[in-house]
Amino acid sequence: MPVQMDMRDLERLDQDLAQAMAQTPEIKRDALAELGQQMLAQVRSRIGGTGKVQRWQHVHLGSGGGYVAVHPAENTVDDYGLAVGAVTNAIESGHKIRPPGGKAKRYTPRIRKAQVPARQMYAGVDPETVVDQAAANLALRLAQNLEG
Repeated sequence: MPVQMDMRDLERLDQDLAQAMAQTPEIKRDALAELGQQMLAQVRSRIGGTGKVQRWQHVHLGSGGGYVAVHPAENTVDDYGLAVGAVTNAIESGHKIRPPGGKAKRYTPRIRKAQVPARQMYAGVDPETVVDQAAANLALRLAQNLEG
């Protein structure tokens, strides 16, 4: 069964494809921003606590719109003058506990371990499910963009 196309149909298809290609970076940036918010919600849920460390986290979208990351705020210090990135890294990967300095004869230290266990709030996030959903949404939006 032969398919016949008019030259105007090809020109219209070419215009639609050019318009879709022009809008693709904006659609990709929106999809990455949505993906970042979902990952931020997962990180915040893994942190737990009273909310101070949760408030330090934010989404960073790449300047070219090619990547998204969740990390602590830059150039911010906590109540004790420590960089929030350093505090977050210590919570993420665990840190050593300073040994007690008691020298009394009957002194028994309360500390029973040498290191605080890691929370793995970044490493424990499952990006595959979020990325699969975002990719499906991106494909749907690109298809809708092509259809007009």
